[in-house]
Parts: sequence; structure tokens; C-alpha cells
Amino acid sequence: MTEQQTYDLLKPPQLPDLYIHQLKQTIQAYSPSQIVVGEALQNSIDAVYQSGGGDHLIRLNIDFDSRTISIEDDGIGFPNDATLLFLGGTRKREAAKKLFGLVGVGIKVVLFKSRFFMLRSRTEEGAFRLEISDAYRFGNGGHTLQVPTSFPEDSQPLDKSGTQITYTFPEGTIGDPLKQFVQELQVRCLSHGVDRHFGKTLGHSVSQKVFPNRFAALFCAFLRRFTYAGDVMNQLGNKPELSNTKLKVQISCSNPMEQFGSEMGGLFDGNTKFEFEIKPEYLLVEDVFNWVPTHVRLGLYREALGKGGEGLSRTFKGFNVLRYVEAEDYEKLITDQQGNLADDIEEYREKLFPQINGIILTIGRIPHFDEFLPGGSRRVLSANGVVTSHDLDLTRGRNLEYVRCFDMVIDLDAKLNYGKTQLTDLYLVNRARRFVNDAYASVIQRAAGNWVGRIPPDTGDELDNFLSRPDLGLPDYILRKAPTDENDVIALFFELAGRGFFPNIGYSVCRRRTNTMLGL
Repeated sequence: MTEQQTYDLLKPPQLPDLYIHQLKQTIQAYSPSQIVVGEALQNSIDAVYQSGGGDHLIRLNIDFDSRTISIEDDGIGFPNDATLLFLGGTRKREAAKKLFGLVGVGIKVVLFKSRFFMLRSRTEEGAFRLEISDAYRFGNGGHTLQVPTSFPEDSQPLDKSGTQITYTFPEGTIGDPLKQFVQELQVRCLSHGVDRHFGKTLGHSVSQKVFPNRFAALFCAFLRRFTYAGDVMNQLGNKPELSNTKLKVQISCSNPMEQFGSEMGGLFDGNTKFEFEIKPEYLLVEDVFNWVPTHVRLGLYREALGKGGEGLSRTFKGFNVLRYVEAEDYEKLITDQQGNLADDIEEYREKLFPQINGIILTIGRIPHFDEFLPGGSRRVLSANGVVTSHDLDLTRGRNLEYVRCFDMVIDLDAKLNYGKTQLTDLYLVNRARRFVNDAYASVIQRAAGNWVGRIPPDTGDELDNFLSRPDLGLPDYILRKAPTDENDVIALFFELAGRGFFPNIGYSVCRRRTNTMLGL
């Protein structure tokens, strides 16, 4: 009988002796959410995408008691190739620009954090199954990890083509990914607490019977806003292969209060096992509207922005959501009131606009963003659907007070690094940052000002002149500096009234008191 050939996954052929060190460095580049659900989920999304569209279902099961995650898809199936479990092994091709997780680096990160790892696959070639134990011990001296060069046949194959990956995380390790993952949910989405702002919206989603409990709503919001499951290209309508794909999630935990504490455990609302569905596209305010009762909903508008941001009128309860998908649309975002384009327009036309897949811009008030989006508004870049961690710092514009009054995502046709958090083309990142600053200075600040309170007329001086005004001592208000015209006074009055500063008195009296407070 011929002895079966094997690979040692800790000693890949033709790779340097520092492989284990490289493996540790690579794992550190991945966030807890990527390790727990993100990487395996992205593989499934890419497998479905490659299958060419149609109705697809991805199943994600999380058992916090057994510390086990299982993700199953009905895509093309994991190839029968053991070399893909080496850090350098990949089936991604240059032509498949929209693929980010299909047998890339991330699945190896999951493997080497697991106590148990099982991969089952069914392709046109057959059905295969591989089980690996204690891969997380890879750093121990003398430890080997032998696997067959070809995956063994699966005696109980999947019903149809696709992949199932199951993995269990060990207990008591430093940097427990499961606990860190739940902490990441809280930090990213509930900075104001579980009972305020977006926390209140989670409660509404349960009363509206959209989700079985608040943790399910939080999990959905996090996945769609901060992970690969929130595909920007799908939101833009540029991935028809994913348009009919659903992600069904099942979560079980017998004692969430004990595992996660009273705040996060309380979000389970007494449920120990529940399931819900997620659409794999980037989360916008309009997606959250059906989570809340009718009397809580705000207006949703799609008013075009004119030159210099004109065209919007004061709206106290509402969002203006716009999508831009053509080069002429992008130019409108950097056309000022006089019709002048940004100084770098030729560079943008040649080197930036051809790489933009689309832009989604939402304008609204800060408290409303805090209610309808986990973590509030943000300004981010994504690459073929995958949201990155690039900060789009705004340094231009006369009034930076309005920076948090708009939410923006720019999707680029670009490559990501190993951790899939940064674009590899830093020149492209720089151009995108300059473009956003030009857009803010030329158009967005005025549009936001018209929406939430007028900005003083443009004098051509782009210095942030509002910083020299007296501070009102209102750190979490929309207007934190002394206003310069009556429109800003009106906006401040409505916010003060909404916070209960003027109980049981009429509008005109409130206005006079507001003016008196401000010395106007």
C-alpha cells in the first residue's frame, strides 16, 4: 500500500525559514471581527459571486458556548489543493478584481487561531473533507501540522456544490478573538451606550419585529457597516451576482450575561438561540428606516446639489442621500458657486475618476446620524466593495463644524493589502483624500450648512474662522460656537427645545430667550 504524501503546514516548500514569524505578523494585521466571521464569510461571498449570480444562501452559525463558528455557502466550492493552506498559496487571479476573500491570506489566519478546523467542499471534481486540530499551537517548538497533499474524500458529502468551514477557538488564550469581537461590536457601534442614540434604534428594531433581539440588530449593523458583508458595490448595484444573495445567521449562547457582562449580554433580551437574515450590502440610513416606527422616521430626500452646494433647504428632520456614478457627477462635487473646478481637476480626470466605481453621499444632522448609523457618520474609502480603514481627514473649508454632518463612501477599483484594511496604491489614496477635501470646500460644507444652519458667505479665505468665536460650552451639540446669523440661532433653538430646555412656553418666548442667552 502506497504511503500517503503529506505537507507540513509549518514548513512550506520553497519558502523561507522565518515562515512562523511571518505567520504571527500576518495574524496581528487582522482584527477580531475579521478572524471570527469576516474572512470565512468573504470567501463565501466571493464563491457565490464567482458562481455567476442567481438565488444564493450563505449560512453563518455562531455557538458562543462551544466557541464554534460554521459558515456554509452554495458557491463554486473550495478547490482540492492543500497548498492553498500555506500563507503564500492563493487562487486569486489578476483578472478577478472584485474578489478579495476567495482562498486568500485570511482563511489561513482563521486556521492558525483555531483549536479545531474543518473544511468540507463539493466541486465538479468531487466532495472533499479535511480536519485539523490544534493549529493555534503553531508557535510551540517542534510542533508540526501534517496534512495530505490532496484532501480526502468526504464520505458524507454536501448536498450540492459549495463550501462549509467550521472552526473552534480555544479557551483561555491571550487575545481571545471571540471576546474581543463582542468588545469590537460595542466600541464601534455603541459609543453612546446601549440605551441612547443607535442603542435606542436597536430597541425599535425589535418592537418593529425586524430582528428577534437587539444583539441581532447590532450584529447585522456591524457586519453591514464595518465588514466585508457590507459590500459597497452591491449597494451601488454594480454586483448583480450578489443581488439575490441572502446571509442567514443563527446565534446561540446559554448565558450571555455571564459571558459578556450586563450591557452586551442584556442585548440578547433573554434569547439563548435565534436567527435572522442579512443582505450583503453596505448599510445606509435609508436601510435603517424600516427598523423604527413611523413616528420616529425622518424624511428621506434625493435633492441634487447645485454649484457650490446650493439647492438644499433647511430640513430639521431628514437626510439627503445621493449616488454619483459618472465622471461628470464627480466633477459636480468640486464645482464651486462661481462654476470653477478644483485646481487638480486634470489630475483627477486622468488618474482618479477612471478608478472610481461610485460615490454615496448622505447629508444630515449629527444627532440623526448617531441614531440611524452605528458609530454615526463617517468618510471612508472602499475597494471594489470592501470598506477600508483609511481616514479621510478634512483640512480644507471655512467651517469644519459640518464635517460630521455628512456620511460619504467612495468606492475605488483598487487592490488591498494582506489585512484588507488599506489600499496598496498610496498615490491613489492621496488623490482621493485631496478630492474629498476639494469637495468639502467647494460644495459639501455649503450644502450641509443649508441643511442644518447657514454658513457665512464665502470670502475666499479658507481658514477655519469659526474657531475664533466664543465657545458655547455645548460639546455634543451641532453648533458649538457662537452663531453669526439668525438661521444658526433658529437651528440652535430647535436643538435646545428638543432637549427640554424650554418646557411649557411658546415659540416666540423661546426665540427671545435663546437670543438673550447668546447676547444677540
